[in-house]
This record gives sequence, C-alpha cells and structure tokens, in this order.
Amino acid sequence: MLPSSLFAAKAGSLGLRALATPLPAHTTKLAMSWHERTHADTAARAFRELVRRVVGEHRVKKGA
Repeated sequence: MLPSSLFAAKAGSLGLRALATPLPAHTTKLAMSWHERTHADTAARAFRELVRRVVGEHRVKKGA
C-alpha cells in the first residue's frame, strides 16, 4: 500500500495501478503533550497552534 499522494504522483511513470484491498485504511491518532512550565509560554503556544492548524488543514484535505 502507498500513500495516495505518492500513488498520484508516481503511478503513471512507474506503471502502477490501484487495486481494492481487503485491509482497512490505516489511521493514526495524534496527541500533543507538553510540560506544565511551557503551558503559558508564548512561543510554545504559538507552535502548538501552528501544529493544530496544519494538521487540521491536512485532515480537511483528506476528508477526515
């Protein structure tokens, strides 16, 4: 199995074709954690928000 983005980019040049699979789609649960001392840190908060936004945008594109 390949990520759909890799398949879309390389299938034609590599002569690949998509087949139905009896396996369920792979999913991964993500979570963030941090030390209490960085909870209110401005830079750490900004980074966590950036990660949330990027992951959220990716999930919307994938239809999750």
